[in-house]
Amino acid sequence: MARGFVEQADRAAFENPTLAGLHHPSTLPGASEAAIRLVEAVRSGRSIAIFGDYDVDGIMSSAILHHVITLMDPDCTPRLYVPHRVDEGYGLNIGAIERLAEEGVDLIISVDCGITAFAECARARELGIELIITDHHAFARDADGAVELPEPDLLVHPMRPDAPAPFTELCGAGVVLKLAWAFLERWCNSKRLWESQRALLLEMFSFAALATIADVVPLVEENRIIVSHGLKIMPQTTKPGLKALIDACGFNKPDVSIQASDVGFRIAPVLNAAGRLGSAEEALALVTTADGTESAGIAAHLVKLNRQRQDLCKKTTEHAVELVETEGFDASDRRAIVLAHEDWNPGLIGICCSRLAEQFGRPVVLMNKDGSSCRGSARSVPGFSVHEALVRCASVMNRDEETLVFGGHHAAAGMTVPQDRFDEFVELFVGVANEGIRSEDLVPAIEFDARADLRELELTLVRRMERMAPFGAGNPHPRLVLEGVSILNPVRMGGGGQHLRARVAADGRSVGAVWWRVPDILEDLVEISRREQRIDLVVEPRINRWQGREDVQLEIKDVRVHEGAPLATA
Repeated sequence: MARGFVEQADRAAFENPTLAGLHHPSTLPGASEAAIRLVEAVRSGRSIAIFGDYDVDGIMSSAILHHVITLMDPDCTPRLYVPHRVDEGYGLNIGAIERLAEEGVDLIISVDCGITAFAECARARELGIELIITDHHAFARDADGAVELPEPDLLVHPMRPDAPAPFTELCGAGVVLKLAWAFLERWCNSKRLWESQRALLLEMFSFAALATIADVVPLVEENRIIVSHGLKIMPQTTKPGLKALIDACGFNKPDVSIQASDVGFRIAPVLNAAGRLGSAEEALALVTTADGTESAGIAAHLVKLNRQRQDLCKKTTEHAVELVETEGFDASDRRAIVLAHEDWNPGLIGICCSRLAEQFGRPVVLMNKDGSSCRGSARSVPGFSVHEALVRCASVMNRDEETLVFGGHHAAAGMTVPQDRFDEFVELFVGVANEGIRSEDLVPAIEFDARADLRELELTLVRRMERMAPFGAGNPHPRLVLEGVSILNPVRMGGGGQHLRARVAADGRSVGAVWWRVPDILEDLVEISRREQRIDLVVEPRINRWQGREDVQLEIKDVRVHEGAPLATA
């Protein structure tokens, strides 16, 4: 499959990413200076707090820094602080800084948050607290579009304007992994780490890999190296919390391998569940301080919470779809969806945003009405930056006072707006989308790599495709078009019949296939199968491994009647 590599050496490097391809942490702006400060703080016995976000990236960032510090000084127990999603909201906040000051904390290091914490930096300075911010999110900008940076004591950020890193697409845990590397080098005053340091740092790749996949940053260059190595060593982790988590998610068999899709769809949602439904403290404890006995119980509880989260997400998404249609947000002259409701859990609406964006082919903002405020999340579609759209909205709404508060990046963002100005925000955001998105772009599109014949999809070829893994944002799984095939024996499967199982046949060969979350298409496919009508499919060829056997399995992504109009889009 094409990935833009012409030279054989480039292809080989892509298929076999090595740790040697990582840039030294000295190339990450602020990392060396922050490492010096942290080493001095630990050795002098200062009271340190690690302040992280409540999602997987923030949790794993906190865990990496915690494990590295406690390896070097077991008597140093950094205060771990994660804000409550509903009560405190995203990122650094003044109330938390004041509470930490009362506890005697004199050094706070933020992970995966802080790049828009202007007032919080000022308050920390007033309280005599040293503040180090590590983040990867987009910068704030003024009305003219100029970058605005907070003023902590130190800022670690791959896109820092004065000296951007060679690779700028790291997630928060990727930034902290580099900082941890710099910290360990500074501690032993050598680029050659002690054996114990090297072993721990390599184990932290699993933590960073989990975050990198969950945060949906491009799986290219350094991110590809982090994820590739992290996934390989994840099943052998010695950390009881991570082991309990992957065991609870069903990866407890001997010689198990974990793919990026397993992290994205099975492991990360479980770790995220506690934070989405309120407090992420339980998830943070699991991967930091919990011992083997505690870990199993916490992991089991997180699995239970994730099932609750799935039910609530389904109901919220269905409700939002109804509102989209009744309020006319599916019309061609409204090229963004912006909705708010008092019954929606603010921790779940980001997931629902993604599902609506996929279904309606336009950016989506969903918000929870809470008292006088609306707080929510945004998800985008290719070619449209929700962060830039929010910058433009803020240039109007924040002329006299800071009314629209937001943060994030091109694909996703979070924001808060007063309820009495929600309608104004709707019109501004939709107006920006109408300018930036053509009406013909609103039809959901699916891209593919090549056309193929079913007989080509043998195990040998699919194994070669797997060498391109890990797959994800920036490196999607290869997608192929199969033309003029038949669908055999389509049946529902899974809870509530949400999924489809069938066989795809052509030229005397048939291959097993699945299609996830498509309850409405089954009847059409049964009728097509009964008529022996041929169809065209977009599929992702995969290997299904079960009880020591390997078979090719197709994941269906789209279907249309052969030489006819589309039936449905996944």
